[in-house]
Amino acid sequence: MEIFERTICIGGKPTPLLIRRNKNARRVILRVSEKHNGLIVTLPPLGTLDDVRDIVTKQEKWVQSRLAQVLVHIPFEAGVEIPIFGVSHKICHFPNDYGGVWRASGKLCVTGRTEHVARRIRDWFRREAQGSDSAYC
Repeated sequence: MEIFERTICIGGKPTPLLIRRNKNARRVILRVSEKHNGLIVTLPPLGTLDDVRDIVTKQEKWVQSRLAQVLVHIPFEAGVEIPIFGVSHKICHFPNDYGGVWRASGKLCVTGRTEHVARRIRDWFRREAQGSDSAYC
């Protein structure tokens, strides 16, 4: 399967476009992908980029409405602001400290090596969710 990455303009915004050529496909298939935060088009063996433009143009309103529903993925890395219970918290990384993850005055503090920051925050969110009070829902 051949895969091409492009960018296409949808509603005036650049949108990631992943084009897959599949030898078993019989028609052009358009999907919105949360994982890629954009579009995936599957082309049959004889499909062209014109076919991609045609289907995206014909389905532009549907694509815009679906893209509006896609959740924005926030990377868990130092300096990024994330909402916790509707309050913005800045991720602060302390690589030489110990103590895991904790919240303090608008900050989400994380210790340990840089490559472990995202996993530590995900684990912290899981623990918080398991012990959360239904009053926050």
